[in-house]
Amino acid sequence: MGRILRFGLLGFGACAIISLAIVALVFGLTQPVVDGGAAFFAALKDGRSDDAYAMFTDSLAQEVSQTDFRGLFDGVDVGDWTVNSRQIRNGIGSLEGSVFFDGQEYRYLLRFLNISGKWMIDAYRFEDVN
Repeated sequence: MGRILRFGLLGFGACAIISLAIVALVFGLTQPVVDGGAAFFAALKDGRSDDAYAMFTDSLAQEVSQTDFRGLFDGVDVGDWTVNSRQIRNGIGSLEGSVFFDGQEYRYLLRFLNISGKWMIDAYRFEDVN
């Protein structure tokens, strides 16, 4: 009986280590979109909407003018943000979570494209939680 218990514990330990390695790999591979989202929200929080806008792809910049973007975020109190979901697949990344603007909670989605090794924001969406 002791042998079975030892092999069972070894098997469980091996599975736990493999699971932790997979989770670490997934988080490591998706870190670029988390870093991009953090840089985007930090720029907005610091009142640097032009720096946040500079993270846009050319196609998104054609859809949203810099003046319109400034109008949306200049003077807005950007609070804490969280990440609920992150993924990268085939050069397209996404980051979802919540952020506080002027004390109101919003859900966000940021979509990133890998352009020449740099992760750029290609789309964004904010939805009021209330």
